[in-house]
Amino acid sequence: MVEGTPIQKYLDDFNSTIIGLENLKVQIKDEDKAILLVVSLPHSYKYLREILLYSNNDTLSVKEVKANLLSKEKFELEVHFLCQYEEDPLKRKTQQVKIKGT
Repeated sequence: MVEGTPIQKYLDDFNSTIIGLENLKVQIKDEDKAILLVVSLPHSYKYLREILLYSNNDTLSVKEVKANLLSKEKFELEVHFLCQYEEDPLKRKTQQVKIKGT
């Protein structure tokens, strides 16, 4: 995965690769797919990768990995939005005027 690629695009590409392998009659267990997905993540996912690989779960599933990746991306987008809001004094001032004028 290239740093900065939207996670949904990466998941789509990963799924296409897995489907291609399955069409060639390559059998891959769900846990193996999950591990392949996790270890292919870029450096910015280092801590999530460690949590997923070394947590106390008996097995790791693709569904679990996808849910965690999408959740992480959603959280980061929300934090980015809030940081932009806090850094823009005009937006903050406009919001304060709206609140006072309510």
